[in-house]
Amino acid sequence: TEITLSVGGMDVAWSKNHRGMDHGALFQERDRTRAHSDQVDYNYFEERDDAELATMEAAFVRKLANLVPRLELLGFTMQSIEAEYTLATKRWLERSDEEEEAPKAAMALRAVPCICSANLDC
Repeated sequence: TEITLSVGGMDVAWSKNHRGMDHGALFQERDRTRAHSDQVDYNYFEERDDAELATMEAAFVRKLANLVPRLELLGFTMQSIEAEYTLATKRWLERSDEEEEAPKAAMALRAVPCICSANLDC
């Protein structure tokens, strides 16, 4: 079983065959829905209303803009995210021995303002 926390199609947290991080505090029961999964062989199911398929597609889905207040309550403010991303990128740049990795890390560091101003309505 694979569990992901995705934003705009990009996985930001991932675990497989173990519980992983609990993101339950971000969602409410009304966020429970079915979501298409690349882990499901849809050719196997004859009907979209198949109960087994519904179980396999069970997901919590909510717009990022609606999660921001909960994220901030949990300490994930734009300032803390920017600081953490900047620190991680600087560490990557410092550890990078290969000449080709340094430009990637430097480019990632320059992306911070863009990331922090991203459209949250996804």
